[in-house]
Amino acid sequence: MSDELNEFIKKAIQREESSYQLYQKVGKETKFASARELFDMLAKEELKHKAMLENIDLEKLKAQTLNLHLDAGWDEEIQLTPLHELGVVEEVLNFAIRKEREAIANYTKMAENLREGKAKELFIWLANEEKKHKEILTRELKKFRSSVV
Repeated sequence: MSDELNEFIKKAIQREESSYQLYQKVGKETKFASARELFDMLAKEELKHKAMLENIDLEKLKAQTLNLHLDAGWDEEIQLTPLHELGVVEEVLNFAIRKEREAIANYTKMAENLREGKAKELFIWLANEEKKHKEILTRELKKFRSSVV
């Protein structure tokens, strides 16, 4: 169990870093001002999430964890997809929405497997943050599609 928990936190940190890199790269490369601002804001938030995960007291988290069985492959796609293949704004938005959905599911699952306390609150908060990101990305995708037509 503790190995699985350690692996989850490690992968969550990697996912936040990968998301930061993706949003930062696309923010710099896009010609659409609204998309640039969106990706810059999301990049900063992903760094904040990463820092929070890095500061988790794993011993306290282990003590609060119930019966945890996590999906070990939840972060594979973001690490296996080269950034240069995600050059089109619509494609990046769709990809980012999928990744945010996966993060929501995994942070929610982690929260469900924790006793009440600060750790549970952190993972609920992270899931809610990712929900906000998904909603923002979905709105931006709709705006982008209507501006291209």
